[in-house]
Amino acid sequence: MDIHEQIIKLANTELDRRKSLNSAYSLRAYAMDLEVSNSSLSQVLSQKRALSRKLAVGLIDSFKVSIADKNQLKKRLNEKVEIKKLSTKHQYLNSDIDFVSLEASEKYIVSNWWAYAILTVGKSDEFDGSLSFLKSRLNLPLKTVEECIEHLCNKKLCEKSSEGKYRFTKNDFTTTHNIPNPYLRKQHKSLLSMASEKIDRLAVDQRDFSFVCMNANKDDILRMKQWISKFRREFMTEFEDNSKAEPFRLCIQLFPINEKDFNE
Repeated sequence: MDIHEQIIKLANTELDRRKSLNSAYSLRAYAMDLEVSNSSLSQVLSQKRALSRKLAVGLIDSFKVSIADKNQLKKRLNEKVEIKKLSTKHQYLNSDIDFVSLEASEKYIVSNWWAYAILTVGKSDEFDGSLSFLKSRLNLPLKTVEECIEHLCNKKLCEKSSEGKYRFTKNDFTTTHNIPNPYLRKQHKSLLSMASEKIDRLAVDQRDFSFVCMNANKDDILRMKQWISKFRREFMTEFEDNSKAEPFRLCIQLFPINEKDFNE
C-alpha cells in the first residue's frame, strides 16, 4: 500500500477511535488538534485532495501507535519524497522534456510576473481551487486573478471543474530562447524593479542578493547561459516543495560590463 494511502487509512481509524472515546469528538475537533482547517482535513481523508508532507507528519504524530511505528511511517514518507525529487530531477534534466511553449503572442502570460506566480502557487498542495486563495497568497486584486486565470485556461495550463474549482495542469512551460521578445523584456524589467524594492523592505536574512565579478572569454557566453539554465533546473528540483504555497523568485543576472566588446 502506498504510504499516503496508509496514512489516510490510519488517520480515519484514529478519528474513529477518538470518537468512540468521546461522542462529542468530531472531524472539526481533529482538525483543530492538527492545526489545519476542517475542510482541508475532510478533503484529504476522503482522498479529494493531495496529502501534504506537513500534514502527513502531523497525522503520524497523532496516531496511537508506538514510537518505532511512527518512525517507520516517517521513514517511508521521506523515501517517497526523495524518490519523487529524483524523478522530477531526471525529468527536468532530460533534454527531451516536452515543455509547453509560450510564444510571443501569449503576451499576457509572458509579460506579467503574477501569471508565473499564480501557476506556481496553484500547483501547491495547499491550493484549495479558489480564486480567493490566490488573491490572498499573492496579495493581488481579485480582478487581476480572474483575468489571469482566463488566459491560463485558454492556454490549457488551468481548468475549471464542474464544482467551480480550479486545477492547474502539471505541464511545464518555457518561453522562446535567444529571440527578442518585448513581452518577456517587460517582465524582466518589472522583476528588476521588484528586486530593487525588496532590498529595502526585506531583512538581510530574508533575501540573498549576491554577485561575482570575473574575467571570462566573451566567446563562452552561450555555454555560460547553458550552465545557468542547468543550474536553475537543478535548484528548482532540489528546493521546490509543493506542500508549501509560498512562491519564491530566483533571478540570476549575467552581462558584460563593457558592452562595446560585443559590438566590435
